[in-house]
Amino acid sequence: MGVTIDTSAIVAVITNEPSEAIFVLSHTINKSPLDIAGVDLNLSTDEIVDYVREGREKL
Repeated sequence: MGVTIDTSAIVAVITNEPSEAIFVLSHTINKSPLDIAGVDLNLSTDEIVDYVREGREKL
């Protein structure tokens, strides 16, 4: 069994026999795992600041 990896395209070619080859392609997403969709809570900036202050006062 032979394995050839081309890192420029992230492709691996695995061969079991001279006439048989398996191509493995990797798909990457150039996106942060922290990049999530927002949620509309219908809160004003002042309301959010009030909630944060209230939470800090409890600590």
